[in-house]
Amino acid sequence: MEARIRAHRRVLAAILIISLWVKYDADGDFRGPSLGAGVQAVARQGDNNSSFRVPGYAMAMYRFPPAHLPMVKNPSFHERAQFARRDLLYGRDQSQRHHTRRASDVHFLDAGGVLEIREEEMRQITTGLQPLSSGAVDAPATSARSAADTRTRADARRLFVWLHRWVGLVTAGFLILVGLTGALLAFYGELSHWIAPEAYPGPHGETLPLAALARRAESLVPQGRAVAVYLGGESGAARVTMQAATGAEPLGFGAVTLDAVTGEDLGRRGSPGALPSRAADIMPFVYSLHYQLATGSTGAWILGIVALLWTIDCFVAFYLTLPRASPGNSRSYLTRWKPAFLVKLSGSFYRINFDLHRAGGLWLWAMLLVFAWSSVFFNLNSVYAGVTKLVFDYSPPPWEWPAQPPRTDARKMLEWEEAQAVGQRLMAAEARERGFSIERADALYYKPAKGLIQYRVRSSRDIGERTATTSVLFDAYTGELVTLSLPSGLRSGDTVTNWLTALHMARVFGLPYRIFVCILGLVIAMLSVTGVYIWWKKRAAKSAPSGRRKPCPGEP
Repeated sequence: MEARIRAHRRVLAAILIISLWVKYDADGDFRGPSLGAGVQAVARQGDNNSSFRVPGYAMAMYRFPPAHLPMVKNPSFHERAQFARRDLLYGRDQSQRHHTRRASDVHFLDAGGVLEIREEEMRQITTGLQPLSSGAVDAPATSARSAADTRTRADARRLFVWLHRWVGLVTAGFLILVGLTGALLAFYGELSHWIAPEAYPGPHGETLPLAALARRAESLVPQGRAVAVYLGGESGAARVTMQAATGAEPLGFGAVTLDAVTGEDLGRRGSPGALPSRAADIMPFVYSLHYQLATGSTGAWILGIVALLWTIDCFVAFYLTLPRASPGNSRSYLTRWKPAFLVKLSGSFYRINFDLHRAGGLWLWAMLLVFAWSSVFFNLNSVYAGVTKLVFDYSPPPWEWPAQPPRTDARKMLEWEEAQAVGQRLMAAEARERGFSIERADALYYKPAKGLIQYRVRSSRDIGERTATTSVLFDAYTGELVTLSLPSGLRSGDTVTNWLTALHMARVFGLPYRIFVCILGLVIAMLSVTGVYIWWKKRAAKSAPSGRRKPCPGEP
């Protein structure tokens, strides 16, 4: 039983548009990429079916000339002829050159852009290239086209190398940070209990009701009011988020930690992002660094952009590992691709770094994509939702649900005991109707700015061993159901999303998978470090005098 959103307000939003164009002319020559940014307005009036987009948008664009990029410059006709001649003499694949003894009398005619090449004598050592007969026209034309195709593919590859390089450099510092902190967060509960056992006692009895824990926190902090109670699975502690009461001074902390069984005061937790002042705050600070750079919503938005770039770069990096086209090569495609999966430990330090960077990313490519795209879900949910809705039936997560219409009456929000009772009643009704069982309560959140309350439990529809993401969202004043969120079995997009989040947070497949996620976090940091090192070595080699320059292995 889904309740419709009745939004009668007008909503106007602005969407930032960033676009990248790559332009080629009619001859297939690269003309350079163009980067543009603009703003488009989106308006909504009435319910969701009345949404509309304001026509048109403002866009500013800048085109990078090919000379600014590490690509082949736009060749003259004479240079094109040289490419064709080289193609005739050596074949299309430069790694499989066909040696010739002599070639002479090559003529270039710039009449209407037609290229004619006549070979009076061409004797071959290998049989990979057939000799041209006198007056032949089709072979030179075909060779010219193949040369143009080769240069077009080379330009495209150089563009992808350029994108991979600069996306990697921009995101490297962030990925090193999230990789290292993520390796720690795979064992969040264990590390929290080890660092501060008094604040995380572990399971030791039946927990108190959520409303009773909220009242207990408010009695300990009379100048504050509770807005959320979170049990946190098997930690044995309850975190009660607090806000200053109306007219009171700021509290100076973000939450009260209570023993979930006895209600004993276990201390205060600093505001999100604050430096840890006691041992119990260390792991929460690590989590804040990982999720939002310990800077609140701004950091979360920055990491969302990084996650989106990381997702795109996963596909770019995969393409760059593929072997180049080699028509004259008798080896199979997989045989030529095999070296990309290997690490040559007997090579130079640079070569080992290059192989670790390439092979490490290739072996773990699928999981890297899972972690990159799930990070977009956490930090840039509007982009994730837009893409997911193109493929699956998907509803926004509870924290992204729109606000209820503003109230005109004087009705007060439900009290804690009333909210808990309403949440239990609605969840029980949905469990009977949809055929799932409720295992335990997990959280009760007030969302005053949206006029909503969320009641969350662990159910038989949850994915993973420790996850509790089954929830009902209801009106904070009337108790009317707004939506039900089931981790699986209701909407295909929600099921896929919850699998992504469970994989990201190491909540499936037990201890072996958590060890894997810990190692993966270290690998993510390693890939960023080796990528920066490869860039630095190539930059140093290119800036060296030409006579002393040594080519780097794997240099494109």
